[in-house]
Amino acid sequence: MKFIKWTFLTAVILFGFLYIILQAPLVQKFIFEVSAKNAFALSINSEPNDGLRATVCGSGSPMPSDSAQTCIMIEAGKKIFIVDIGDGSAANLARWRVPMENLEAVFITHLHSDHIADLGDLHLMSWIARDRKEKLKVYGPDGIENVTAGFDLVYREDYIFRNEHHGNLIAPIEVTGYKPITIEGNSVVYDKDELKVTAFLVNHKPVDPAYGFRFDYKDRSIVMSGDTIYDENLITNARGADVLFHEAISNELTSITSKIAAELGEEFDNNPARHASEIFYHIQDYHTTPIDAALAASKSDVKLLVFYHLVPTPQGLVKKIMAEIFFRGVTQVFSNWEYAIDGTKVTLPLDSDEIIFNK
Repeated sequence: MKFIKWTFLTAVILFGFLYIILQAPLVQKFIFEVSAKNAFALSINSEPNDGLRATVCGSGSPMPSDSAQTCIMIEAGKKIFIVDIGDGSAANLARWRVPMENLEAVFITHLHSDHIADLGDLHLMSWIARDRKEKLKVYGPDGIENVTAGFDLVYREDYIFRNEHHGNLIAPIEVTGYKPITIEGNSVVYDKDELKVTAFLVNHKPVDPAYGFRFDYKDRSIVMSGDTIYDENLITNARGADVLFHEAISNELTSITSKIAAELGEEFDNNPARHASEIFYHIQDYHTTPIDAALAASKSDVKLLVFYHLVPTPQGLVKKIMAEIFFRGVTQVFSNWEYAIDGTKVTLPLDSDEIIFNK
């Protein structure tokens, strides 16, 4: 009994002493310095990558969730490419200390807001103190010039203020803004340093055109569907790829949500709820069900299927139940699949068939 008493008393004294020490300004300053140094070192000494890697910087959809909207970062050797940049995804990239001086280009699948919302923040992250030599290249469908011009207009004063404050060495005014490149149909849009990026048309009507992308780096390959229904052109362009990232919608979950919204709309005479019910019904006709995405993966003979841009996104206390409903029956069609959350990484080492999946 005495041993327990003295142990407890010693612990109380030690914790009290530690609390007092942590209130000292010099100790607080030291702790912050160590923390800040480690944070900066993460970006300066980033993990070397000799192969092809995809990191999901946004796995969600426009529906409210605890995930960022659509975004995938591709690393091919030291070069970085961003495919779509939805709301919240730039904040993820910033938190992860991604070395944005290595950003080569941005690829936009289509012009829905949840695929472009953070383009302005991405521009800032790759401009200030990054030694960028030219305007940010943005590949996208017809209309991408209007999008980049709009962001330029909104951020014009910001460019000027930051340049005046930090100077041209840190914030060079001549490289602010974008270099929009309009994609013309099925085509190779980038071919340099053993990396080939192919854009291919997908069916997301009435959004037209809409694209998916295939990245071939040396002997490895990753395909992103963009937003689409089941599409034969996607199957053709994904054929034989190592990894297929495919969007998906659960019509079962959205139908339940639509029904609930309709009932609440009538119960409370609430038009926003009635309209929401209609929206949950409308979106079912231009996304792919998990079963159809699995069928596309099977037909295209990819090695791994990764679901992303999930509508609705499994989350909260019912996350596991939502996921079970969402992906029910997928394994019977295509067995080698996973679903992404923010931060999911898929690494493809060169000269190998290995696929390293980290969630």
